[in-house]
Amino acid sequence: APCMVCMEETEVHEHICGENCPAQVCVGCLKQNYEMMIAESYPSMLKPMRCVCPDALIVPASKWQEWVDSESVETWNLRTKQLLSFQCGSCHSRKSLLHEGSEETETEGRNEWNTALESMAEAVRTELTATLTRYMTGEATQHDVVPLLVAAFNSESNDVPLRALSLSIADRERRACLQSAFLYQYPRVQSNCCQRLHCFKCRTKDFHDGRTCEENSASKYRFSHILPCPKCGIALTKSEGCSSVSCPCTPGSTFNWKSAMNQHLSLGLLQAH
Repeated sequence: APCMVCMEETEVHEHICGENCPAQVCVGCLKQNYEMMIAESYPSMLKPMRCVCPDALIVPASKWQEWVDSESVETWNLRTKQLLSFQCGSCHSRKSLLHEGSEETETEGRNEWNTALESMAEAVRTELTATLTRYMTGEATQHDVVPLLVAAFNSESNDVPLRALSLSIADRERRACLQSAFLYQYPRVQSNCCQRLHCFKCRTKDFHDGRTCEENSASKYRFSHILPCPKCGIALTKSEGCSSVSCPCTPGSTFNWKSAMNQHLSLGLLQAH
């Protein structure tokens, strides 16, 4: 059968992103596609490894890793850790907050998460598990999962077994993106090395109790060129050019830098009073 990418008559792979996937692609094109996607990712932005078919669902890591070289897999693993890179305010060492563990630890995480699911009301469990399933295929985003996750445990975040859920997710990109989204919304974390309290979102040592992230960053960056992305919260900087700015978290989407900065500072000042 011909490869739908290069049109060469050769052996092709089918069911790339699932049983209903119509793609028929040769290993050479698959290798080039996914290695290019890895090369185009960088520490603050991971590209979901989507299929080349029209549905563009996420391809499980267990599949695409068979088609790329070992160096690309190592780079990808590094990028997932870098997404949650965090420098401790005490010892100044930089480590990743990404939840990782041995095969035994991940099995324990899955068991703990399954136990947590069983304790939920059926309607809550059904909605959450359905959204998580859609998240794993790329049909839902991490931003769809986080509010359901917190609501399921009737918590501001402390009672959410995030580590158990993370360890139950085999795909490192899906795991890292969900954990990152959760921490940007509920940013109270401890460094792995010194167990020192920090704000993950605005990187404040000892957190900023009594002040929101907006108040804290408004007081620190009022005269700077740093602004958190309105969508994902990552710090962006602009030195020149027009006010139309895009963030890697939402390709093809832009926002007005001047308007967003004015709104960000105004919100911080209003909350301060």
